[in-house]
Amino acid sequence: MSMKTGAMKKAAIALLASQLVWFACAENPVDPANKQGQPDLPPSTALAIDISYFFSSGKAAQNGDATQARDNFAEAVRNVLQFNTLMLVQAGIPMATFAAALTKQPAVGDDGKYHWTFSMEYNGVSLQADLSGVRDSTNGEAIWEMRITFQGQEYNLDDFLWYAGRSGPNNKSGSWTIYDPTRPDSTYDMLLVQWQENSETSSVIAFTMLAEGDSQNDQITLFRDGADRRMLMYDFSAETTVEVGWNVETGEGYIIAPDYNGGAKACWDASKNDVACSSE
Repeated sequence: MSMKTGAMKKAAIALLASQLVWFACAENPVDPANKQGQPDLPPSTALAIDISYFFSSGKAAQNGDATQARDNFAEAVRNVLQFNTLMLVQAGIPMATFAAALTKQPAVGDDGKYHWTFSMEYNGVSLQADLSGVRDSTNGEAIWEMRITFQGQEYNLDDFLWYAGRSGPNNKSGSWTIYDPTRPDSTYDMLLVQWQENSETSSVIAFTMLAEGDSQNDQITLFRDGADRRMLMYDFSAETTVEVGWNVETGEGYIIAPDYNGGAKACWDASKNDVACSSE
């Protein structure tokens, strides 16, 4: 994978640090006693990836010995940023608008679909979002479409279909396709997102780059199991995989990369200092 530019890395950091403000504007809220046809929104993990761990050393690290080497953690940060920046920039508005929709109540539209309609601010720019959902009577799946009106420095979009997807009848798995906002007159696929919710504490989400370019077919997969996280970053052109694991409670983690430490597992402790890996 080619190195991403510093500007793109800054954009990813700004994306993660941005503050979101949204306001509901549904006019015909659904009667809670009459929700037979209303599809349930997918879980929050269906369109989200949290790498905030790598942007904050945390209290334990602040109290650590500054003379200790932290090469292993630094290498993990470098890889996570390099692999995630482009995908997270492209998925930034979809992730933000889906998170906002989860806090809203739907209204039934003239088309018979349920609509989660609201306004919000994204990086200081106001946008209008309309997430529609309807049950597929043939298989019980929910069909989703998010249309966004957004006038900013980068885009001038009117009711643009930014992403669409399906979720299973049990709402435990599904997928999204994210489209290219720079080509609003066509549905040009940029990202494929596949997700699975095993339990409240266990989930998997995978982002696959569809757009043509150096990163086409690259994939990021995040596994969540309690406090443990494991991220696999696959470089399609190089046919290599980098694995990074961490615990959000203890702060400990590891990296396995073909071009680092001879490809052997390299670990850090709660203070992000290099340590020998356990035999487990």
